Amino acid sequence: MSESDIAEISQQIYARHKRAIDLIIAHLPARQASLRAEIEALVRADSEFQYEVTDSKFVYFTAKPWVDERLIQQSQKWAADKLLAFAFDYTGIGGYSLTLTVGPGDQVALSQERRAALLRMAEMDKNVYRSKTVASGQHRWTNIYYRQFFEPDFLTQATLAQALEQLRASWALFLRDLPNLIAGIKLDALP
Repeated sequence: MSESDIAEISQQIYARHKRAIDLIIAHLPARQASLRAEIEALVRADSEFQYEVTDSKFVYFTAKPWVDERLIQQSQKWAADKLLAFAFDYTGIGGYSLTLTVGPGDQVALSQERRAALLRMAEMDKNVYRSKTVASGQHRWTNIYYRQFFEPDFLTQATLAQALEQLRASWALFLRDLPNLIAGIKLDALP
């Protein structure tokens, strides 16, 4: 189907269902704000994590065992100041997902060596470190862990209460992975 056909069909659907579509769109930001607030609350309530920052798309946080000077970076290209941080996408663009991301690091040799070492550690256990992106180090931000919390269209079908319930259930599954994620990153092995 061509782009012009899709555009025409979309306009017809919108003309027939304008009020419903407008209501859905109007309520999505409120749901996103609720999801963001819930993730922030879950992170702050758990002693295993250090909350970092929230930007327009992600809630960033770090596992406390990784709060270490060897993982601090000075890059201004990433909201988190850690070379290794969790990022929860609360916008739905990425499908409401949580990633463990190795950031770009500073452009100094030691930071890049540490980044490469983190990627090698993740390659050692593909059962724990699973991701949608290949941990090849070719990307400036490399996801070494990925957990889908729910599909992008879930919020158009679920109530806010259902969405928050699903979010908490997915968070509980993530917490089951956490001990293995922490164990796989051996800070003593970093250069």
